Amino acid sequence: MIERQLHTDKEALRKSAPILFSIDKSSPPFILPESYFEQFPSRINSLVLLSKEKDFEAPQNYFSDLPEKLKVITLQKKSSFEAPEGYFDKLPGVLQEQVHRDKPSLRRSLFPRLAVSMLAAAAVILVVTTG
Repeated sequence: MIERQLHTDKEALRKSAPILFSIDKSSPPFILPESYFEQFPSRINSLVLLSKEKDFEAPQNYFSDLPEKLKVITLQKKSSFEAPEGYFDKLPGVLQEQVHRDKPSLRRSLFPRLAVSMLAAAAVILVVTTG
């Protein structure tokens, strides 16, 4: 039963992916050197120590020329964030206008609530008295 299923799977793979099917599967495609994982920590440590031993020197006049180079780069680069002319001058007025326009009125009339309450009370009294 298992062999038949395996044969069916192989046939399906051969039909759907012939190149993948043709790859030799008898030897593993990736082989690690012997004792790779045992030697790995010491190799990493030695690489870290080697990188610490190297002295790094900045190119001559690097720091003295840096501000000028940064200015040139900044001037060459155009900002993608630009506000329209006079935007910040008009902004306070626009914001104030929106606040006053969108501000809900805090004053409410008590009449609708009072009228509903009085009608409810009258209905209760009417029901209680007429039975």
